[in-house]
Amino acid sequence: FLLAVFAGIKIRVALIFSGAFVLFMLASRADFSMFMVVCLALSVIFGIKKPLYLLVLPVFFLVLAGMFLVATNVDDRMTMLHLSRQLEIFDLLEATSWINRMELQEIALEQIAAHPLTGQFGGHVTAAGHVGKYAHNALSAWVSYGFFGFFIYLGLSVVALWVSARRFVLKRQEAPVWIFAFLLNLLCLLLVMAARSVYWPLPALGWGLVAQGLINSRSGARARPP
Repeated sequence: FLLAVFAGIKIRVALIFSGAFVLFMLASRADFSMFMVVCLALSVIFGIKKPLYLLVLPVFFLVLAGMFLVATNVDDRMTMLHLSRQLEIFDLLEATSWINRMELQEIALEQIAAHPLTGQFGGHVTAAGHVGKYAHNALSAWVSYGFFGFFIYLGLSVVALWVSARRFVLKRQEAPVWIFAFLLNLLCLLLVMAARSVYWPLPALGWGLVAQGLINSRSGARARPP
């Protein structure tokens, strides 16, 4: 939201790096990773008109390289650093949370194979015994609401991203609502593919932003004199 509202390059760059730092320190690995991807996309888009934005790219890669070197060469005696959730981003296959998510995904795939059209509403509870044991990606929509629910859920996310990207990237409509819609829908689509379930509310906010942007555009068109 702040990246969309504030137009100054200095403020945006400060927001990018401060946001990445906060997410990294909070050990929110999925949000941190996708936030960086979204910010890199934003830097490239704005960099077409203002090359200064492109300076964000090498700095990001230098920071990532430094983090990777620390993660791969950390001394075993530095227990707190070696076991930190932040550094597990470079070794997901050994992360307990990632292993657990893969197990939950296998359960979801088995339920989808058994009920491909209707899904198995509440299947994550009956299979794993807990309301939080759902697949942490878009497959949770298929399990809970069947194929058509999955298609509508993922379709809305893709269409919302396409419409907002067409307005912001292709047509260069840099109204805050279109910038915010593009950033949020890109972030949400990446996360629902990798780490968030159908119960996550933010994708619906992205769909609503696109609807609001279209309403604003039509209202503006009617207000223009012939």
